[in-house]
This record gives sequence, C-alpha cells and structure tokens, in this order.
Amino acid sequence: MILCHERHKNRFIAEFTQILIFCDRTHDTLRARVRQKAGRHKQPIAGSIDSQSVKTTALAGVKGFDAGKKIQGRKRHILVDTLGLIMVVVVTAASVQERDGAKLLFKLFTGSCKKILRIWVDGGYRGIKMMDWVAQRYHI
Repeated sequence: MILCHERHKNRFIAEFTQILIFCDRTHDTLRARVRQKAGRHKQPIAGSIDSQSVKTTALAGVKGFDAGKKIQGRKRHILVDTLGLIMVVVVTAASVQERDGAKLLFKLFTGSCKKILRIWVDGGYRGIKMMDWVAQRYHI
C-alpha cells in the first residue's frame, strides 16, 4: 500500500481540477465555434435532456437497477443543444430517477448554459415537483 502525504494529495487534486477546468473551457470553445460555423449564436437558447441506462460489467463503481428498463448498471443524463452538441453530462447509478438526474444536470450548468430559455424533456422528467424546483432555483 502506498501512503501519500496530505500535501501530495492536495496538490494532485488541485492539478486534476485545473485539467478538468481546461477541458471544460476547451469543449465550450469548440462547441461555440461549431455553432457559429452552422450560422447559430455561440450560446444556445434551447436544448433537450434525456437519459440512457446501460449495463455495466463486474468492475467496481456506482451502479443500480433501473426498474423501468430492467437494467442493472449506470445511467447517463445528457443535455444537448439544438444541434445535438453536448452541453452537460452526468453519470449516475441506473436507479436514479430522471427528475433527480435532471437536478444534477441543472446544478452543473456553467456559463455556456446561461442563455438557455427552453428545454425539451420526455415524460420521465415531467411533474409538478420538478417544475417547482426549477422555478424556485431559477426564479422563473
């Protein structure tokens, strides 16, 4: 077993965080360029949220059972713009309901999502509780 000093762990976490920030900014910049080349504004005003449950292998990690699809595994919750370009992705256990996954997506909205005015969803995301949560969080 390898033991690390606390300062090494903290340095690793700080460096890894900087890499993630760089990747997010690069992705946002590339998406904006693709949108502009397609004749769209660089900041999308509409998007779509959906999820997909996938089976997992015996490897360790977060997993759960999606009763609706009868799958043991993980679930991807994805927000895409109207061109289908990925804006936010969250991976959870398959047992996480769509509405709860959407809340995680909303919490991860960055500056690239600041102009979103409309989001299309399917029936798994509908409900008064979800609408109230969004209205309260975004003062709509």
